[in-house]
Amino acid sequence: MRRRNQVDREARVGGLLNRGNCVAKITDWECVSLMRMRNCVRELLERRARQPPAGTRRGMVLLDTNGMS
Repeated sequence: MRRRNQVDREARVGGLLNRGNCVAKITDWECVSLMRMRNCVRELLERRARQPPAGTRRGMVLLDTNGMS
C-alpha cells in the first residue's frame, strides 16, 4: 500500500509540474515540507531522465582520434 501511495504522489506531482505549478504550491497541496518536496522532485527527475545513447558521454558523441574515420 505504501509503494502505491508513493507512485500516486509521484504521478500527481509530475502532472502538476508539467502543468506549470510551482513546487511551493505543490507542498501546500501535498502537506509536506518544501525540503521534502524538493528531494522528491529531484529523485523523480533522476529516475525519469533519459539516458544518453551508448558510445556517448554527457550527450556528446565520442570521436575516433586515430585519424581513421
